[in-house]
Amino acid sequence: MDSAIFIVDKGPDVIFKLIKVNVDIRVIQQLSRDKLEAIGQYQEGFVMEEATVAGFDAIKVKAFSRENPALRVIDYYFVRNEALYAVMFSWPPKRNGTIINSCSKRSFTA
Repeated sequence: MDSAIFIVDKGPDVIFKLIKVNVDIRVIQQLSRDKLEAIGQYQEGFVMEEATVAGFDAIKVKAFSRENPALRVIDYYFVRNEALYAVMFSWPPKRNGTIINSCSKRSFTA
């Protein structure tokens, strides 16, 4: 799996990840709710929406992390050259206006 991780701003207020996901998906319509749950490790009740990323049809997921329930995530999935990619944003909760450093690792294979 190819990936890059960026921390946006001093913080880590927001963590940005660009991931090539190691699953056999050739078109975005193959990305089911079950597959997304396995790939993203989301808590039950996550929201899926249609979106566009760099001109590609995409799926947007708004959720809380299953591993770290306080961690909020917004992820975008799209297919390019018959490979699935994820653009992932996560941020920890705030307490009294201060970011709580509770970011967790997330794995991305299904």
